[in-house]
Amino acid sequence: LLLEMTNHCLTLFLVCFSLHQVISAGSDEFVKQPQGEPYYVTVGSPGLVLPCVVQSKYASAPYSVYWMRLVDSTPYLVQADSKYEIDRHSCDSCFNLRIKTVDYNRDNGKFYCQIAGPDGFASTSVVAEVVVLVRPQKPTLTKERVETREGQLEHLQCESIGGNPPPEMRWFFDNGTEVTHLAEVRNATAKDKPTVSTLAWHVSADENGLRLGCKETWSQQLLVRYPPKVTVGPDARYGIEVGQEAKLTCSARGNPPPTRYSWRRTGGTRDSTWTEQNISLTVERDDSGSYVCKAENADGSGEATLDLDVQYGPELVVADEVVVQQGETLVLKCVANANPPTKTVVWTTPTGDTHPTPTLHLPNVRRQQAGNYTCTASNELRLYGAGSVSSRTASKRTRVLVSHAPGEARITVAEPVLVGSTVVLNCSASDPGYPAARFRWKAPGQRDYEYGARFSYPISDVQLTHAGDYWCQPFNDVGDGQANKYKLIVREPARLVKTLKSEDTVREKETNYRLICSAQGNPIPNITWYFNDQPVNSERFLSILEPEAQNCDVPERCSYKVSSSLQWMTGMRWNDKGYYTCQAYNGAGRASESRMLLKVQHRPVVVNDPERPTVAAQLGHRARVSCRASASPEPVFRWYRNGQELSQSNVDFGSTQQRNHSFDVYENTLLLSDVQQTDLGAYTCKVANLFGEDSFVFNLQPKSKPSPASDLKAEPLTHRSMRLSWIPGFDGGETQQFTVEISHDGRVIKTISAPATEPPPSQHFVGIETPRPVEFNVTNLAPLTVYSFRVKAINKIGESEWTQPLVAITSDSPINPSIPAPDSASYDSMTQVLAFQPPLDPNRYCLMIYLLKSSDLWERWDCVSETDKVELVPTAASLRVRNCYQQTLECSEVIEAAIGVATAVGWEVVAAICFTVLLFVLVVAVVGLYCRRHRLANEKKHLVNNGNGVGVYGSDCAKNRQISAPIYAEKTFSASSLGVDRNTGSSKDSGVFTSMSNYQYDGPLVNGTAVNYTDTNGGTLPCQRGAGGYEDHQRRTSQEQQQQQQHWQQQQHHCGGDYSTTGEPGYGHLGNGYTMPVVYGQNFVDMNPAGGSIYASREGSIHSGYSTPSQKRVIREIIV
Repeated sequence: LLLEMTNHCLTLFLVCFSLHQVISAGSDEFVKQPQGEPYYVTVGSPGLVLPCVVQSKYASAPYSVYWMRLVDSTPYLVQADSKYEIDRHSCDSCFNLRIKTVDYNRDNGKFYCQIAGPDGFASTSVVAEVVVLVRPQKPTLTKERVETREGQLEHLQCESIGGNPPPEMRWFFDNGTEVTHLAEVRNATAKDKPTVSTLAWHVSADENGLRLGCKETWSQQLLVRYPPKVTVGPDARYGIEVGQEAKLTCSARGNPPPTRYSWRRTGGTRDSTWTEQNISLTVERDDSGSYVCKAENADGSGEATLDLDVQYGPELVVADEVVVQQGETLVLKCVANANPPTKTVVWTTPTGDTHPTPTLHLPNVRRQQAGNYTCTASNELRLYGAGSVSSRTASKRTRVLVSHAPGEARITVAEPVLVGSTVVLNCSASDPGYPAARFRWKAPGQRDYEYGARFSYPISDVQLTHAGDYWCQPFNDVGDGQANKYKLIVREPARLVKTLKSEDTVREKETNYRLICSAQGNPIPNITWYFNDQPVNSERFLSILEPEAQNCDVPERCSYKVSSSLQWMTGMRWNDKGYYTCQAYNGAGRASESRMLLKVQHRPVVVNDPERPTVAAQLGHRARVSCRASASPEPVFRWYRNGQELSQSNVDFGSTQQRNHSFDVYENTLLLSDVQQTDLGAYTCKVANLFGEDSFVFNLQPKSKPSPASDLKAEPLTHRSMRLSWIPGFDGGETQQFTVEISHDGRVIKTISAPATEPPPSQHFVGIETPRPVEFNVTNLAPLTVYSFRVKAINKIGESEWTQPLVAITSDSPINPSIPAPDSASYDSMTQVLAFQPPLDPNRYCLMIYLLKSSDLWERWDCVSETDKVELVPTAASLRVRNCYQQTLECSEVIEAAIGVATAVGWEVVAAICFTVLLFVLVVAVVGLYCRRHRLANEKKHLVNNGNGVGVYGSDCAKNRQISAPIYAEKTFSASSLGVDRNTGSSKDSGVFTSMSNYQYDGPLVNGTAVNYTDTNGGTLPCQRGAGGYEDHQRRTSQEQQQQQQHWQQQQHHCGGDYSTTGEPGYGHLGNGYTMPVVYGQNFVDMNPAGGSIYASREGSIHSGYSTPSQKRVIREIIV
């Protein structure tokens, strides 16, 4: 095992050493060495000589010369034997190797001559490649017949076994077309292995019927010696951009092969040489020039030249700044350095105008033409390897300054300017000019400008006398600009020159009391009066402002004085006590104030809330009853029960007293220890001083549940919140909390616990105490939604009743202009589907839907996160939609939803169908009724003609009879729709067109006899109300009779034939030519106060008649 490992290591060392020597082959130690081209021999051929002649110094010790061969990458030492011969006889330094008889397995490889010396010296000759030619076998095809489809990728293989070097296979169609370039060759790995050429191509229809053949070519090359033929690259004219890496390649062919390469540069700015075959360099501009590559071999040398063209974009040279006098000619030059030369050079002015010239000339230049002028140049690079021309552009700016006088002056001041402050007037010019403008100043009262060049004019400790016109003039070396002025207005902040007392005392009901203060300032101060930090009540106070006369020539330099008085319009009241403030302000600086405490001497006034006289106490514990009163001077408190003053002798009690000195409010507390049932009841607090007294009755009761709250109010805060407020009731002697109930659409959606927090009282409040409302904010509500609120109070004993529900609606969502509104929306009530466009992102937006409720009230239904449609939307008269953010419910503009035909007219269609059916039934009923009544009329006429007329008499005929007023029918005329009960004849509605022919009339008693009578239509006629029927009839004038007869004839003519429907008022018609008078009596209800007929009008009215006590109805119908 150790010996095998040693052999492996020695072999590896020889391979590495041989490769190193092969790489460094061709050194100067050899006078003659093998050629670089392969040596082609055949098996068994004799006498192949490989030359090796060394320098004479290496021909003897201490150097040794020997041959090595590499066969299948394995090195072997060549020794002189029956196979090889080393020629030492031709010359003293010759070591030529002769192969006696060529053998493929032994000699097909690489041979090289090597020199070894002391200290590891070694040198190797050029490697000689010996190729033992072996003829390959005849190639064969894997397929004799190919059947395929057009466009299909087809593969065909051609194989040939043996052959050295590997055979070259060529592919031909029998029409002469060669397709060898489509083939891929896999050479044989051993002598008995095949070389395979695979042809892959897409079959076309044009190749149908052609034959494809594979030919093997193999030839022996001639050995011709010639000097190197040099080729340089990558191109004889090599264009490259500056800064890039240029790779210059040199190749040469010769026999023997070239052994030395070198480069030299000719022309350009510097000469250089290189000894490498290929060189690389990062090019600069001066690297352009001709580069010559020289190759050498034993038969001579050859050269080739490469022209390196280093190209670059334009480099521009322009002036950084040019100053020109206004009116002169502006000349700008632009020098461009580029390779290739620039194609275009363009000047661009500040206004965007272009001038295609390297030198720009602008005559009579004006100051408006000042600015940055840009020169832009471009060229085109033609670079090796680039498919197209590459453009390069460069630009550079020149700043042009046109010297000219400055423009108009502009003066700025930080306003307002107050007396005593420091002000600075700053001057600038609308056009600063060139050179930059300087400034002169002239103050009020000066004739000439001050000498100097400052742009600011400071004034310290400003006074009113500094007010006036200040002038500024800009100028420079070219000329003066236009001067301008600034009117300086100095403000004197208002200050009080006459102030109020710090404190004053008056008596109640005192008159003609006033407060006076004076102020001074510029402009005229305004004086405002405040009572306890609130503006005074104009109904009780009279404020008079009186400016004082001024003697001032210049108004802006005057200090104005003004006085103001505050006068009581009535006598002093006890609650006029407090702080009074006189404030002067004129818009400059801060307001000036003077404050006074006014005390009013008055009788005591108990300030306890009169609406809360109840005090609760727990039996067996201490009770506290506090009585607060306003009085000056200090009052005396006394407590009474049942008309007797409380004293330590009869009641176990105590009291404490404290004072609010600001407003003379005193508090006295009655302390009852160990309260019993007998201690409950009324306690009277009496307060007295020198000016009078006042009293207050407290009711002490056991602790109980709280009283209900009152005055519940709601105020919208935002579209999602409301502020509730209410007046708390009596707390029952325990701390109370409140519960707020929120309902929507008749169901409770939330119950919230609210603390009993009241806003703090005003710091300077003077007057009778009043209950303060509790405020509570309700959040997380929906926009434009109707809610119902109730409140109840709770303490540890119990809870109060709920307040009455308060209905309130939240405000609508605010509009966010950034949210797009829907383009369209449509609603179909049959499917209850609301469709909208465009679709929404349900993760970000929701669709707010509004429904029109009763009384034109719009209410939000929901905000739905759907993409393009919403289902189960309730039916409404109208709908609106808008897009909203889900988080904040901010929304877009609202649009109306188009309602489908089914929703808009569905009920109308149903109603029209029902009306048509009812009308048809009505027409049939009327025709039948007409025929029936016409038959009955003929029968009655026959009875009348036979002398069976009937008279009705008696003043009590109409007793207990009630006549219904005519009821106007609407829309339809069917009995069912008008509410007539056909079983009883009673009126549910108008009763029009109701047949009464089958009813019997229970007439009134006439002289003790019941009288029944019927008109010609079969209806019951009204009875007479007079004492005698015919006597009243005879008293009618003939003119009235004629009018009645005329109306009757018209009616008869209208109804057709001799059929009559009704007569004139006062007459009942029995037949043709017969009338029955009807007289209005006291008990008869007049249904026509205007004096018309109580019957139905003859002009097409649809009034009914009147009802009877027996629930039967007299019907007078007109058929139109």
